[in-house]
Amino acid sequence: MSDGPVLEMAVLCENATVDAETQRPTLIGVFSRVGAPSLPAAFGPRILALEFWGRPYSNVRFALRFSGPSFPRPITSPVQEVEIERHGFVSFGAEIGGIQLSAEGEHGIDVLDEDGARFGGARFVVSVVSAPEAEALDGADPGSAAGGLPGAGPAA
Repeated sequence: MSDGPVLEMAVLCENATVDAETQRPTLIGVFSRVGAPSLPAAFGPRILALEFWGRPYSNVRFALRFSGPSFPRPITSPVQEVEIERHGFVSFGAEIGGIQLSAEGEHGIDVLDEDGARFGGARFVVSVVSAPEAEALDGADPGSAAGGLPGAGPAA
């Protein structure tokens, strides 16, 4: 293991829970495609399930950077901080909301350290599909006008 924390997992899902005793995550509704009947469409709330490994009781500081055709300039969330548990790792869900997807194609969510270096991340593809297919893929909401800076923080 390196001196600093290591990102072992970054997975997009609808929800995630973490067992309090074992710190093992349960991911619900994992996806890599977002379908919407039209664009722009609101994306969220969703979860980016993360797992960091490192020294027990040390802290990990990170930010999320959103990129792709919907973001002419990448958007970066505020820096968040979590503590690595006694087991030597921490699993949690970073909440994602308030994102407008405006274009089809591959998008990314990078996990950055506090200096802006990339830990890792997740990719997803946005496409326009019929309404029933959109619900089956992810159910992005074209009627919402959500906007603003994406939020990120440990899920309750």
